[in-house]
Amino acid sequence: FSHTLKLFLSEKMPPHRQTRKKSPTVATTEGEGEYGAAAAAAATTTTTTDDDDDLEEVEDLSDSEDGSNNDMDDDDDDDDDDDSDDYDDLDDTLLDEVMNLEKKVETSKGRDYGAHAKLLLKLRQAKLKERLEESRVAFDRKFSLSEEQWLSWLEDKMTELKKCASGKKRKEIEAYIQELFERATATLPASVPVWLKYLSFSVAKTSEDTEEDRRQFYERSCKIVAKDYRRGNAFWLAYRAFESSQIESPEKKSRVQAVSTRALETPLEKLDELKEKILAEVENKDERNLYAKAYETGCKRRDLRKAFEDKVEETATKNATIKSDPKANLRAYRSYIVMEKTLQKKERNKELDESIESLYERALLRNPYEVSLWLEYAME
Repeated sequence: FSHTLKLFLSEKMPPHRQTRKKSPTVATTEGEGEYGAAAAAAATTTTTTDDDDDLEEVEDLSDSEDGSNNDMDDDDDDDDDDDSDDYDDLDDTLLDEVMNLEKKVETSKGRDYGAHAKLLLKLRQAKLKERLEESRVAFDRKFSLSEEQWLSWLEDKMTELKKCASGKKRKEIEAYIQELFERATATLPASVPVWLKYLSFSVAKTSEDTEEDRRQFYERSCKIVAKDYRRGNAFWLAYRAFESSQIESPEKKSRVQAVSTRALETPLEKLDELKEKILAEVENKDERNLYAKAYETGCKRRDLRKAFEDKVEETATKNATIKSDPKANLRAYRSYIVMEKTLQKKERNKELDESIESLYERALLRNPYEVSLWLEYAME
């Protein structure tokens, strides 16, 4: 965290956000590699991505983990098939905007955040794919991408992947997308939309991960986003489906039970729905009793946190009341964090440590400008 704090105050910090740097070791299908990731909070404005669409996208991941893998080639896109930049069909006004913004970025040696961010939008609008890719890479070297910027980049590369036939090129694109997802999740570990897309991609890709690679992927998601009060169910169900799909062994049974128990003990809004889905596959009386006990624990934890979650959600909504009180969401998160810390002191539970970390990441995703929040997190 001291390294986080240094980078937060570094010269690479954009005019309106903080930067963290991480270099996680990433297990890919082709081996392991080190990816330096610029980590930062997203912009304070709520992303325009519809999380419900993402949840629908991963709704059937349990079936995919059981062996009926989705083919990412099934849905082709009607966008321009030519990857090369073609100025011929561009609107003159849009082309002038692109050229002026490119000149501003070049003159500032890439340090003009506003011009560079706007250039990304205009290049995407103009469908100048190669120039957009170059600009994104250059932007990523200087600044930290917001949640919306990461999602746009990932969506564009996944669209490119859908058009690619099997073979060497497809594997190369998959490996590149994998790298982008690793950097995006390291940058924004609390971004549920990014993680949901990563989850969907990881199940559908043609390259084969090892069993342990897959397990570590789910463990990483469980640390923060699977604890998301309103959207954590998808991660737990996919994780359980993965363990259930393994070859029969004593270890398989214990792992399925462990994941199911952890899921039901997690304070989730849709805990009842999660319980029904798990129990629908269980006939053993002792196992059902085990899950019933875990569910009771989860309900107690959920009831304790519901008012805090409701306040956080309420104050994150864009309306006149919040605009007149911009610190409302920050206060809601601070109250929530204080409650979790009080519980942690009483129970000394490792899971509560992760809950506190998850809350800080979520708070910073909504409130990236709060220096005091960054300092507080760094001291944890």
